[in-house]
Formats: sequence, structure tokens, C-alpha cells
Amino acid sequence: MTSFADLVPGAVLKGIWYELLSWELDPTPSASVDAVAMAVILDFAGATPVRFHWDLRPPVERLATGPRESGGPSPDVRCVDVSARWGRLIGLALDGYTLSFQDTDGGLAPWACRLHFREGDAHLVVALGEKLADEVTYIPDSLIVTDSRSVAVRYRPPAARSSAWGSVDH
Repeated sequence: MTSFADLVPGAVLKGIWYELLSWELDPTPSASVDAVAMAVILDFAGATPVRFHWDLRPPVERLATGPRESGGPSPDVRCVDVSARWGRLIGLALDGYTLSFQDTDGGLAPWACRLHFREGDAHLVVALGEKLADEVTYIPDSLIVTDSRSVAVRYRPPAARSSAWGSVDH
């Protein structure tokens, strides 16, 4: 599913969870970017939690929301509460989101989403990609998470229409 309809403006963020493979290390609190193998779950008060994940529907790879699909092998996954890591965002109301799209053989597909919050200049970017030697690179079968505008503005895969900071507001 690629609908972002569960991102409800006004919903208050109450927690953030990462779905990591069992052997992955927990994120480093001092890093400007987290790498997440499976999914990022945003828990909003009074709303459905939103689960961001990589979705492959050949010929399209995209950032999607929705539950883990049943069937097929299930990886050994653990959920890690990273709310304290993103503590400055907890308790803030979602103002909207900005999607970034890329050209694929199957048409345009979202590859990044920037959530913006009502209070202050608070943002969280979830995008397809990985960290290699502390650099963000487009390897789309996992996710990166950052609140750094400079990182998000610089991150733009070759097929992308805009950076991870995005250009289409919702």
C-alpha cells in the first residue's frame, strides 16, 4: 500500500519505533541519520500508527505505509522504542507532510516523506536508503531517518525529482 492517508494533520506524535533485524545494533543517539532495515512506526495519539517501509512491486520500488504483508518468509525482527532519541518531536502535532518522487519504469513513485510539525521548525524525514561509511546512499531496500535539513536537502538519488526534503506538500 502506498497511501499516506493515515498521516492526519493535528494528530499528536506520542512515540517512534524502529523495526530492526535481530542482529542490528540500536541507533546511536548522537548520529544525524539512523539506518533502519525494516520499518519506522510513528505512533499518534487518537490515530492509527503509521508504518513506513520499503515496497517492491516490480518494476516499482517505493516508500510505502501499511502493515507488514503476510505470506512468504518472515525475517527475525525486533521493535525498538526510539522515542527518547526523537524526544523533541514527541508531543508535537503533525502539520502535514511532503513527498519526494522518483521516476521508475512503472511511473512516479514516492521515495521520501518529510513530516512537518506545527510547533517550531520541527521535521522528520523518512526515506529509502542506507548509510555507508556515515554517508547516505540510495540503496532502496531499507530506510534512513533524519531531522537534519542539510542532510535531507543534499540527499537526492539520480532518478529523484527532488531531494529527500521534498517538493509536494500535503
